[in-house]
Amino acid sequence: MRTATLTNDGERAYFWDDENRLIAVETLVGERGRSEYTYDAQWRRIRKVELSGWTNGAYTVTNTTRFIYDGWSLLAEYSDSVTNYYICDLTFRRHCRVREG
Repeated sequence: MRTATLTNDGERAYFWDDENRLIAVETLVGERGRSEYTYDAQWRRIRKVELSGWTNGAYTVTNTTRFIYDGWSLLAEYSDSVTNYYICDLTFRRHCRVREG
């Protein structure tokens, strides 16, 4: 079921799939760029692709980030340049901290 979602705020265009998940954000002013998002069957974001350098009608991929989960808990995100690990204590108000690696 599709609900009303923001598609343009004057600076960015937002793209949604049929399940109302954000699948892309594109910068409309200044330096053009785009981020694209992929989800798994459980609706968890599993990949973010960042693109820039709009040339001849196409972007260049500048970074890809992948997300690793244990159930619904995000354990890590990694790309070519950065890996972040999320350490959560679920017994005390879901307190989480990030350890960059």
